[in-house]
Amino acid sequence: MGRELLHYENVCFRRDGRPILDNVNWHIEEGEHWALLGLNGAGKSTLLSMLPAYQIPTTGTLRVFGKEFGKYAWSKIKARLGFVSS
Repeated sequence: MGRELLHYENVCFRRDGRPILDNVNWHIEEGEHWALLGLNGAGKSTLLSMLPAYQIPTTGTLRVFGKEFGKYAWSKIKARLGFVSS
């Protein structure tokens, strides 16, 4: 089992009272490769925008590199993140 890189646990996100993400559970460990696919408006960008804290989960737990959002200086996490988009 590899080192935990990303962990969403029961993550929900609401915008203007409307559910965008509902009960997302996703776990990525070191060495794994993922592709995030879905229709327009399915919540892909919202899900990823939580990593640099552009969006904040309404409920649930988000951990990156084993550090839980809200219980760690997130600026240190953001300094280690990078995104590549098509």
